Amino acid sequence: MARPDPSHVCCLSLPCMLTWVSQPPLRSALIGTGGGVSGITTELSLYNNEISGPMPSELGAFNSQHGGTRDAAYFEGFDNMITGTVPTEFGYISASTAHLHLYQNSITGSLPTQLGQLSNAALSVENLQVLLSSNSLCSDIPSEIAALTVAPYNSKWDTSNTFIGTPCCEALPAVDYTKIGYTCAPTPGPSSTQKPTKTLTAVPSPDPTLEPTELPVPSPTTAPTLVPTMAPTVTCERGEYYNSDSSACESCSIGRFWNYSEAPPYEADEGGDFCTLCPAGKYQDLEGQSNCTACPSGSTSYAARDGCGVCPAGQYQDSQDCKYCPEGTYGQVEGLDTCATCGAGSKTNEYEGATECTGCSAGRAATEGTAVDCDVCPEGTYAPKQSETCENCEAGTYSAEESGSCDTCEAGKRSRVRWSNCTECRPGKFAIAQSGSCTACSSGSYSSTWASSACVDCPSAKFAKNASSTECMDCPAGKFNPAKGSPSCNQCDEGKISTAASTSCTSCSGGKYSDPSKNNTNCEACVAGRYSQTADSSCTACDSGKFSAEESSSCTSCSSGKYSNSSASECDECPPGRITASNGRQECEDCDAGYHQPASGESVCKGCIDRHGPGYSSSEGATNCTLCEARYYRDSDDKCSGCLNDATCAAGTTTETLLVKPGYFRFSSTSEVIEECPYPANCVGGSNQSKLCLIGATGPLCTLCEPNYHLSEESVEGHCEPCSVETSWTGPIVAGCIFIVVFTLFCVGLYYKKDQLLKFEKDNKLKLKEFGSQCNSIFVTMQIVLLLESNHAEVGGTEMPNPYSGFLKTVGFLNLDVIQFVPFNCVYSDGFDHGKALVLECSVPLALFVLALSFSGWQTRRRMVAAVRAGVRNKEETNHTMTRFMQVLFLVLPTISRRICQTFRCVDYDVGEGSALHHSYLVVDYAVVCDQTSEEYRNMIIFASLMLLVYPIGVPLAVLTMLGRFRSRLDPKNLSEHDAIKQRQNDEVLRKEPIMTFALLYRPRYWWYEIYNMLRRLA
Repeated sequence: MARPDPSHVCCLSLPCMLTWVSQPPLRSALIGTGGGVSGITTELSLYNNEISGPMPSELGAFNSQHGGTRDAAYFEGFDNMITGTVPTEFGYISASTAHLHLYQNSITGSLPTQLGQLSNAALSVENLQVLLSSNSLCSDIPSEIAALTVAPYNSKWDTSNTFIGTPCCEALPAVDYTKIGYTCAPTPGPSSTQKPTKTLTAVPSPDPTLEPTELPVPSPTTAPTLVPTMAPTVTCERGEYYNSDSSACESCSIGRFWNYSEAPPYEADEGGDFCTLCPAGKYQDLEGQSNCTACPSGSTSYAARDGCGVCPAGQYQDSQDCKYCPEGTYGQVEGLDTCATCGAGSKTNEYEGATECTGCSAGRAATEGTAVDCDVCPEGTYAPKQSETCENCEAGTYSAEESGSCDTCEAGKRSRVRWSNCTECRPGKFAIAQSGSCTACSSGSYSSTWASSACVDCPSAKFAKNASSTECMDCPAGKFNPAKGSPSCNQCDEGKISTAASTSCTSCSGGKYSDPSKNNTNCEACVAGRYSQTADSSCTACDSGKFSAEESSSCTSCSSGKYSNSSASECDECPPGRITASNGRQECEDCDAGYHQPASGESVCKGCIDRHGPGYSSSEGATNCTLCEARYYRDSDDKCSGCLNDATCAAGTTTETLLVKPGYFRFSSTSEVIEECPYPANCVGGSNQSKLCLIGATGPLCTLCEPNYHLSEESVEGHCEPCSVETSWTGPIVAGCIFIVVFTLFCVGLYYKKDQLLKFEKDNKLKLKEFGSQCNSIFVTMQIVLLLESNHAEVGGTEMPNPYSGFLKTVGFLNLDVIQFVPFNCVYSDGFDHGKALVLECSVPLALFVLALSFSGWQTRRRMVAAVRAGVRNKEETNHTMTRFMQVLFLVLPTISRRICQTFRCVDYDVGEGSALHHSYLVVDYAVVCDQTSEEYRNMIIFASLMLLVYPIGVPLAVLTMLGRFRSRLDPKNLSEHDAIKQRQNDEVLRKEPIMTFALLYRPRYWWYEIYNMLRRLA
């Protein structure tokens, strides 16, 4: 685990650190609570930090929480500042691999006996490591832990560099042991009445001994103390001491003594001796003595206490003792009180007790008070004999180690201050003798070898641009150099070139040039469209109307029919429609209007009329005569044709730009057929195909009106106008009002003048019949005329001239075509076309017939019920509803039949190419497209076919059938015509049948003539 970042961890004690490591990331998650480490599952690595404070007891949670065994348990806490004692909970670790690394800390106290439980775990684990070295542990190792030192496999135990084996109170007297559970008893010191015992007794104990014993304790060792054993009791004689290494008593050396025999001393003196040095003024010249002898009067003991007398050379007297001359001093004679200091540049012959001071040899130096050896002068320095310091060699000189002087560098080499040798100058530099640095060769000179003593000038055609050049460079192409020792080459003048290593330049010939931007390295050929003369630095562009080939010294003028811009490599031919009439032209001229030139490279234009004939023309610069003169247009065959009668043609008119006159219509801009509009006011004409119709009009021939517009036929031309009460409904409203007034007056007259009218009818019955017959004839005749006029117009006939056309419009109501008078286009938001009119005209009579039958049946039942209630037998009545229906239908049958037949009449138009309009339309209504693929059109054809059977064919057959039942009465046999007519008039059966009115108007043998008359009107 790396050292925590102080910016992230603000606590360095172990309890605080445990809180910190409980946050991710770790090798395993923390699952404990309460701030402990009971949830650490694998490893706690806190080594190499600055963690302080004691170890918390929660570390015992390395044992499994539920009594199980972990695969591994690691506590890496070494190299910190952990204090306190080893927690007893460490004895509960039960993992297959256990590491307890706490070395290099400040852990105190003795080892807890609970660690002995690891002895049992050590027999089963594969790797048990308890490393506690370099701490302040003390006291003996409990016997319970002894088995750890012989654990199998890869187990390891280390308590080296600790106070193990030393009582804690002696090993760490400054520690307050009351805080860690110890009580230190006073240790009795030696006195005249009490001495250390002779025997060293080690008594095993199950618990660590907290109080120090009176037994002397050996010095701490680096090896772990094994289980205490019973040692033998040893007794030494006076003058002897116990040597624990040899386990024997040995004699004290000369100058020393020992007067105790019970046990060895607790520790050796500064010299490592276990016996005591004789005091000053005493000596001992024998071994194994228990006391020392006083020196005779007037003498003192030597420093080694091996004798007495005057202090010899190399020593001086200090009170009653002789002491060695300290380092850097010496004594040449005996009996000195002080030692002399060895001066600068000299040295003593010994470190202590020196008797001589001699001068340093050359290459060495010494300061005052130097002992034994003079300092060797390092490389690059020197010193004469008897020097105090070593001096640096100056620049240009050098020296080896222990030199008395400096040597001079030879030419071509250099050295700096305090160099041990001379360095050769690199190529491009030189040096004279005794130089401190190498000098760079100046520009224009060079040196090509190492250790050059001088530089050489560059020859001609070469140069050396930079200082420190190692060689001269050839002048590059485009430059030259006639002199020696030049730092640069001269640029060739414009229009001249040179090769590499040249002393002069050469001029470029005509058609070539030298480009200064390319360093005048060679003469380049002028590109086509440009030219040059001798020694030109660039090529000049040919003027407009001229050209040149590659490498030309002049330009050539373009011939007629051709032209060129500036810098032309060749002359371009004038494109079709343009010409040049002379040489050297820079541009072509357009052919005039009415002329053209289809070929390129020509000098004259051709006339359109000369080539194509009248009507043809062209615009300026034309290649062909594609335009037509006024009163001509360009037709679909790309020819100029005379303008269409119903169009206006200006100059340049094409099929697409034909100007249609008002009152006419063209289906598309590609169509060459112009149609006359049925309603001229709706067609405004023009060339814009989308604006040929009046506002509100649309469709083919502008015959249709847009929604909210209706067709007004008040004028001869007719036009679409907006729907409004004033314009659209005035006629229908007025006609309706007149009809209502007339009908009301008629009904009132019938009511109030009933008797008079009945008497008038009875008195004038024959005349009334003749008058009715004449009115019927007039009505039928006018219907026939109106139908002929309408059909004539629909098939393309010319319109009747006035006043006949005006008269027919006036009596047009006799057609009884309600749709013609009512603006249904204003009623239907999506328009009112022929299909809707067909359905309306055919359906209304049938609906009325059904209503009439229902009403007649209701009246008949009503009379029968009334007769039954009155007890009167009802006379049998004939239902004349069908007869009345036929009489009414007789009036409108031509109109309905005409509407049905109009469904089958279509007309085709030339709509041209790309038209959005269809080519075929219903003649009566251009809103209906005659398209067999249209479902709407097919349905209309089917409906019209059915109605054709009902009305034009069915009604005459029905009337013929109804009259045929009375054929024998209408045309009696074997009677003259006069008698037959008289018999018919008196026939009660015929008088009761209203249908007989269709037959009684005609002679007996022509009783069927009304059927023919009906068919004649339909035709």
